[in-house]
Amino acid sequence: MSRNHGAFADPRLRELDPRPSPLPAALVRARAGLARSTPLFLSIPESELEREWGWTGEGEGDIRSAFYIAMQAFESAAGQVTRSLAGSAVGPAAGSIGAASEARWGLHGLLASLADGSLDSDPGGGQWTIRRTLAHVISSQRAYAWFSAWWMSRRDAPDYPLSVPDDLAEQFDADISPIERLAEGSLAEVRARLDAFLDLSRELWLESSEDDLSVRARWMGFPVTTGFRVGRWSTHIQEHTIQVEKTLAQLGHAPTEVERMVRLLYRAFGRMESAAWVVGRGGGETAEAPAQWSELAVAEVETIAAGIAEAAARR
Repeated sequence: MSRNHGAFADPRLRELDPRPSPLPAALVRARAGLARSTPLFLSIPESELEREWGWTGEGEGDIRSAFYIAMQAFESAAGQVTRSLAGSAVGPAAGSIGAASEARWGLHGLLASLADGSLDSDPGGGQWTIRRTLAHVISSQRAYAWFSAWWMSRRDAPDYPLSVPDDLAEQFDADISPIERLAEGSLAEVRARLDAFLDLSRELWLESSEDDLSVRARWMGFPVTTGFRVGRWSTHIQEHTIQVEKTLAQLGHAPTEVERMVRLLYRAFGRMESAAWVVGRGGGETAEAPAQWSELAVAEVETIAAGIAEAAARR
């Protein structure tokens, strides 16, 4: 069944710091656990990656292997959650929204090792700073959701304009102007704002029907559907993740092996969370049981992080 377009035009999209509905508590705890373990993983010196790590107390392993076992814990949890979906009704937008979650955590993984000062370092040549790129990512995310709602409101209209009317776009942009406001504050604050807009967008679109996703719309003037616009969430984030990588290269920052592995770890977390989000499509208590897989995986990863940090510090 199609939803009324007003369900997609949520006024929270007009706020600088929107408050999406609460996520399942287990997912909140999982995110917090990932945040706690990240500094421990990043603290590992490159020179210590081959140091012995006991894991279960039997066998021989090294700290480098621990990163990949942690990734495997997230990937296994994603599989467990997916299997719990058997027989459940999954909406047609779930795939695109799950991909956006994975892309979002891929970007977080790249940003996790950066200091606040890197946000405003000028790469030269008229290229954007990382802060400006992140402002664009967040701005585009809120615009994708808001203006898709506008196209939904015109689903039965006889005309098919080439774009959203300028006055409506200008009014929406005026709510938060200039665009740089969306990336003001510390890196942690910017990343939290990105999460807020993505979580809210997910909330608004996860229950959309095939009819909803088939409504004609535009993207850069091209004739598309609202479903295409939802699919752009992921690809747009990935496009600008590469831009941040290029900016870091221009600034002379070469990622270490540890930073690369942390990024892969975050990407694996994103795959796990995307599966848990599908299960938690209604939120609340119905999402708690399957989301426990995420929480258990994060607990294992936290144990691994603490163990390798201790092993690396041992002389």
